[in-house]
Amino acid sequence: MLHAQISRDLIFKLRKALGKSFAGKLMDCFNCLSLWVSVPFALVIGGSWLEWILLWISFSGGAILLNHVTGDPGHVPPAKYFEDP
Repeated sequence: MLHAQISRDLIFKLRKALGKSFAGKLMDCFNCLSLWVSVPFALVIGGSWLEWILLWISFSGGAILLNHVTGDPGHVPPAKYFEDP
């Protein structure tokens, strides 16, 4: 648990340091960031263009899925709408 807190603090500090730059905007969205982080791994492992594209998408999708599975279970997103009784 302590490791997760340290990781969050480091990511927060990195986001703060990057500010409103292009790299800072990419850090705001995990799904967007996973696309760009997966590019070098796909390039190194893939042999053809088809393999590269499939690896790129699958690495990004795997990171997003892992993020959703291991996310904070206590966090409940706000309701999109509500009705008065």
